[in-house]
Amino acid sequence: PEASFDEAQKRAQAFRPGEIFKFRAQWGFFRKAGNMTITTSKDENDNIVVNTETQSRGLIRKIYPMWLKAKTVLDPKKLRIITNIVTGKARSEETESKTTFDYEKGVMVHNDTHKPGRNGTKKIPYPVPLDYASALLQMRSWDLAKGKSHPLLVSSKGKFYYIEMEVKEIEEIKTIDGD
Repeated sequence: PEASFDEAQKRAQAFRPGEIFKFRAQWGFFRKAGNMTITTSKDENDNIVVNTETQSRGLIRKIYPMWLKAKTVLDPKKLRIITNIVTGKARSEETESKTTFDYEKGVMVHNDTHKPGRNGTKKIPYPVPLDYASALLQMRSWDLAKGKSHPLLVSSKGKFYYIEMEVKEIEEIKTIDGD
């Protein structure tokens, strides 16, 4: 479908080096099934680096032991992936992949060490792909008006996912850090 993405400068407002985000995963009545930590920094070339660590916890870890680490390097001017490296293990299955993006050629190259059937080159359908964690952070730059839609292009495991998110309602909550 046709999509109109916010300008890079607006999307960039969501990425501030030195931030740490911690999330807890819930699965049914297991309130502490896992956790995810996202950190942001800059590298020596002034690129934005988004590191993500995810792991199962508690009883769920006994049933489904899992840990993943991802390092995504984003172009600071265009706010899109340059490289994404994922390592980890789910149960006894290891994961190790590297995805690079060549915007001049308009292609993504994905190499998976443990699942070579996923290796390949794909045409980049929209000029602003992100990984899941960067997409989550980018949402902070959106105008969250009721009824407004926002497109995302997410890259994961050598595939692209086009997502259209719409603001259905706005709820204000009270937290220790304010409303």
